[in-house]
Amino acid sequence: MSQLRRKIFRATILALLSLLMTADGLFGQKYTADFLNNPAGLAQLSSPEMSLMHSSQFLDLLQANFINFVFPTKSGGTFGISYFRVGVENIPMTTKLDENNRPVIEKYFQDLEHAIFLSFASKVRDNFFLGGNLKMLIQQIADHSAVGFGFDIGALYRLSDKFSLGACIQDATGTFLFWDTGSREMRNPNVLLGATFYQKVPLFTGEIRASLGQAFRFEGKMPENTYSVGKIAGVDLSAGLEYEIFRTISMRIGRERNHLTAGAGIKFSFFSIDYAFISYDLGNAHRISGNIFF
Repeated sequence: MSQLRRKIFRATILALLSLLMTADGLFGQKYTADFLNNPAGLAQLSSPEMSLMHSSQFLDLLQANFINFVFPTKSGGTFGISYFRVGVENIPMTTKLDENNRPVIEKYFQDLEHAIFLSFASKVRDNFFLGGNLKMLIQQIADHSAVGFGFDIGALYRLSDKFSLGACIQDATGTFLFWDTGSREMRNPNVLLGATFYQKVPLFTGEIRASLGQAFRFEGKMPENTYSVGKIAGVDLSAGLEYEIFRTISMRIGRERNHLTAGAGIKFSFFSIDYAFISYDLGNAHRISGNIFF
C-alpha cells in the first residue's frame, strides 16, 4: 500500500505543478503557490499575498486543496506558511466474497495526505535569490497514520531581464515517514532544473513567457518517466508558454511528460483567478485557484 500511496501523492504533486503551467513558476515565481517547485522565487514578492486552490483529478476520485500566506519583511526576506491536503475518499475495503463470488464491502476508509510548509526566501544579490521549505508531512490511511519532516532548498538566478535559471532540491536529505505500526518509509530527493525566457510584445501590450524544466526523481525508473538515468533516477521533461495581454488576461499551454496542459487567468488590482486543465487517460484534471494581493 505504501507504493500506491507514494504514486498517488507523486502523481498529484506533478499534476498540480503542471497545472501551474511551468511558465514563470520554477524560475520567475509568478505564483506564490509554486514555492513547491522553488521557494527562492518568493524573495521577489514586494507585498503580502494569499493563495487558495482546489483541484479535482481522475473523475473526482482525487481531491486536493491548498492555502498559503506569504509576506515580505522590512529586513528583505520573505516568509510563508502553507497547508496542502490530498485525499481519496470512500475507498471500499473488501476481504470476503459472497455466495456468488462477489466482493463484500465491509467498510469504507480514506487515504489522506497533509503537508504544512514554513518557507523563507531572501535576495542574496540583485540577481540571485535563495530559499527553503521546512515541511511536516502527515499520512493517514484507514486506521493508521505516519508523520515525517523534511526540507527543500532552491536557488534562482536572473541572467537578465529576459532570462532566468533556477534549481531546487526537494527532500534534500531524504524525508522519513514514521508509521504507528513501527515501520519507516523514505522519500528520496528530487532535483529540479530549468530556465524561463521573457519577451515583451507590442500587440495588446503583451508579454510572452516560455519555460523548460527537467526533474530528476531518485526513485528509480518509472514507466511514466520521459527517460531515465540507468536504474538510479527517472527524468521528467516539461514545457510551458504563457501570453499575457494588457497585464490582465493570461492564456497558457504546456506539456508535462506526455500530458497536455492548458489554462487561462485574469488579474485585477487586488485579486486574480486562474483555471487550468491537464489531460489524463484516467480522467482529466481541473484546477481553480485565486490570489489576493494586499
